Amino acid sequence: MFASALIVQALRRELKAAGLSYAELARRLRVSHASVKRWLGSGNFTLKQLAAMLKASGVEWSRVSSAGAA
Repeated sequence: MFASALIVQALRRELKAAGLSYAELARRLRVSHASVKRWLGSGNFTLKQLAAMLKASGVEWSRVSSAGAA
């Protein structure tokens, strides 16, 4: 599995653990629910979008980056 897929998987896990829905994350990012669903479904997003998702969700980079380093 590619590191990017592991990072997306870890981010999804962290969002779920925080009780944060895609709809709520989208609201915080001021983007559509469909955009967040597409980003996290395909793993196709920019580093800027990843940084924004982490900031909006309160998830630390270290929580998701360690998944990609395995």
